Amino acid sequence: MSSRLSSRTAPAVALASLGLLLGGLAAPAGAATGTGKLSGTVTLDGGGIGFAKVQLYRNVIKGQESTKPVRVKTDNTDGRGRYSFTGIPVKSSYNYTLLVTDRTGRTVKTFRHVDPVAGKKVTKNVRMKVAALLTGTVVRADGGSPADLTVGVDIDTIDRGDAGPDFDMFFPEQRAAVKADGSFTLSGLPSGPAGTYPNVKVSGGPYAEQCYDFVAVRLADCAPQDPASLQRQQITLAKGEARTLPNVTVTKLTPPVSRLTGTVTDTSGTPLKGMQVTVRALPSGEAEAGEPVLTRSSGGFTFPKVPAGTYVVRVDDPDGVWAKQYLGGGLNQWASQRVVVADGRPVRNVDVQLKSTATVKVGRKAGKGSAKVAVLITRTLTGSKPGGRVVLSHEGRTKEATVVDGRATLTLKGLPKGTQKLRLTYSGTSSTAGFTKTVTVKVQ
Repeated sequence: MSSRLSSRTAPAVALASLGLLLGGLAAPAGAATGTGKLSGTVTLDGGGIGFAKVQLYRNVIKGQESTKPVRVKTDNTDGRGRYSFTGIPVKSSYNYTLLVTDRTGRTVKTFRHVDPVAGKKVTKNVRMKVAALLTGTVVRADGGSPADLTVGVDIDTIDRGDAGPDFDMFFPEQRAAVKADGSFTLSGLPSGPAGTYPNVKVSGGPYAEQCYDFVAVRLADCAPQDPASLQRQQITLAKGEARTLPNVTVTKLTPPVSRLTGTVTDTSGTPLKGMQVTVRALPSGEAEAGEPVLTRSSGGFTFPKVPAGTYVVRVDDPDGVWAKQYLGGGLNQWASQRVVVADGRPVRNVDVQLKSTATVKVGRKAGKGSAKVAVLITRTLTGSKPGGRVVLSHEGRTKEATVVDGRATLTLKGLPKGTQKLRLTYSGTSSTAGFTKTVTVKVQ
């Protein structure tokens, strides 16, 4: 076969090329419009910083919110502090953040927002700030290795600029691991006006979190109520300061904790993903054993560190399809099944079965001393019409009826004249949750 295009093939190729061109002109909003270049210099006091780590993060705007930033490119500065990126996708829905880290720890980690332009080279220079440094020695009261301890400071006083919710990702809490000999070095700390910290924390291993008391020269409970004690835990670092903290001994052990696991399913045993599980401590029923967690695709959930005590477990569906309930069924935490956690002993098989919620349409007709109420009940999950029982009551008077295909009609007699609030209670079924609703009627 000849390598040349035939007279029939050439027009077809031309038409295809024209179609691609027109398709490009009709590209939807947010489609790629090209790629851009980004370069710049990382400096400190006018001099370039060599071998600094420069990372480029992209997040995507969806509606009014942005996705979590994802790292797309990394470069190391040369001896003069220069970096460069090429082939950066440019879309109207993309924005980028530049994160610069000096591996020596002598400067403060810095981030800058940047907008690449398709077909052009954008210059973004980054001027770093001199950091402060903390060193010291920590030992354990039991003589064990302190290598599982960490020392850190809070960054609540740091100016977050316009980083918004992504700030913690680009500038996380400053912590350093303690070495086997007890020494630590905490570098890269903002200093000067931003260098005042409410405390220096020590935690890890079997020990509870404690903070330096710089007057008593020891570790104490963090965030005490006494203003004078708060002042004793505060530390201010000058620009470029390298401070050695006093030697301290950790003594306060954490309470033993246990691992609590379970599974959330429907009544047929099918796992339910994305259900929110909360573990609350009794007797108050308010304190939570850690943040609520969401069930995995297997329906499983895990609370890794639950202190000894008695708890109730509640499951909620953020979408409202499945009815909320406590372990053992029902909405009353005081009547729910208790979970007793002993020191260090894992608690397994904390399993909850959820029923579908139901909606109800109510028709009413008032008579002389009576009210007639008709209901139509629908199962939220499937749209089917369940069975069950309904009860209509008012001040000791009750009327009960069987629900057939989601429908039932009840007439309650002996009611006083005027506007009355009747109580409608649906029993539910093995797979559909019950409910209670107030029905208002104007009795003649």
